[in-house]
Amino acid sequence: MSEILSRARKAARVQGGMTLLAKAGNLLFGIWLARLLHPEDYGYFTIALLVTGLVNALSHFGFQTYIIQLRDEDEQTYALCFTLNMMISAVLAIVIGIAAALWPGLPEVLRWVLGLYAINIVLAAWSYVALAILKRSLDFGATARAEVGGTLVSAGMRVGFAAMGLGALCFPLADLLGSAVRNFIAARYCRWKPSFLLERGERLREVLSFGLPTTFVSIAGYAANQVDKLLVTSLYPLAAIGAYTFGNNNAMLFYNALIVPQTGVFMATFSRLKDDSAALVAAIFSSTRFVFSWSLPFHLFLILQPELLVRAVFTDKWLPAAPILQIFAFDFLFRGCMTGIAGLQLAYGHAQAAARTKWINAGIYVLLLGVAAAFKPPLTMYALAAVIAGLLGSIHNLVVNGRLVGLPFGRFFMNQLPPLLVGIAAGVLLWGLDFLSLPVAPVPRLAAIAAIYAVAYLSLTYLFNRQAFLALRTLRRSKGGVAGGDA
Repeated sequence: MSEILSRARKAARVQGGMTLLAKAGNLLFGIWLARLLHPEDYGYFTIALLVTGLVNALSHFGFQTYIIQLRDEDEQTYALCFTLNMMISAVLAIVIGIAAALWPGLPEVLRWVLGLYAINIVLAAWSYVALAILKRSLDFGATARAEVGGTLVSAGMRVGFAAMGLGALCFPLADLLGSAVRNFIAARYCRWKPSFLLERGERLREVLSFGLPTTFVSIAGYAANQVDKLLVTSLYPLAAIGAYTFGNNNAMLFYNALIVPQTGVFMATFSRLKDDSAALVAAIFSSTRFVFSWSLPFHLFLILQPELLVRAVFTDKWLPAAPILQIFAFDFLFRGCMTGIAGLQLAYGHAQAAARTKWINAGIYVLLLGVAAAFKPPLTMYALAAVIAGLLGSIHNLVVNGRLVGLPFGRFFMNQLPPLLVGIAAGVLLWGLDFLSLPVAPVPRLAAIAAIYAVAYLSLTYLFNRQAFLALRTLRRSKGGVAGGDA
């Protein structure tokens, strides 16, 4: 057991460092890209993602999760998953390509965007099994290099293609290059080399029986995460769609950069600790406390200073998106508090139960947003409905998955209280600084306020939530334990 914990600690350390690099790169490239593009370009991108997001959920078919939770290595199973993954991806890519070419009345730019993303579906699928094998062995250093390498190439080339005047086409062209880089790095580190195998029998039935409910989980996740954008595209003009996507994407920047990659570490670790409930609960406590402590200040700043941030960083043309950014910051603040919990059912191999949980959450999401859309509200009120739906889903995830492991909910929330109180205190200071009406340009004003806020938060964290600092130091130096130390 100590070896698993040691490897999990190392995985979290490497994953965290690499994702911080990706976060910094995404931030810089994202700022640059927003200055080059217009809301309409993000509108086309949003519409394309509605299609490709669902296709990706279908093509993956839960193969990565199935490989991660396997008790023993099996190269024939790897080959079978790879073959099925590529076959499904190819069929779906052909369907998307034909639909994009023949759909009547589709803008020419959107035809090209969808066609290029159809190619990317197949290209991105090539390394899916290899990355799963690396995650299964807790080699998150290799997976982080592959993911970060692909992400940074994609983000950087989006800027490059946008600077060439390609507009919305910059997204799929850059993502194709990012997928190619991710494939190259994954192939370099994974000992298993892609091979094709299609067989009938028990192995095929087991893969498909796991993949089907897991795919339902992915589809439910897609419904919960994308139905808001689907309704937005039917209710609002293209520029408003772009503003909505811009606000949502920038609010989730920290969440995607730090928290989402760590969920792979959490799930792989939880699956290894499922026979030791005490160690598993301790791991949940420590990991969620650690992530909440360091995601809280970022989202709190977005909530309290959205207009200043947008004006100083992205220019005034994006000011209509500032309220959307502020509203979605609440959503990812809630998610950061409960991160990692949602993967417990899959870590235990309960794919059907996980599918049921996801579909309930998706139902809540679709119901609330459907009601909101029926009233055709202002864009900000629609975004608020999406955040409320997301909060209800997070609470449901916590309850269902927490009961699975006997999580003491009272202690869980008390464990999150120190970072919350620190955040409130630093937030009061930040709110007070907003009343200093100094005649200073947006950029230096943002820099000064952010510096004061950062010093206040770090100081209060050191005094009242020192575990967050101990966790960082432990991640760098310790050979044992799970990210975050003792609960």
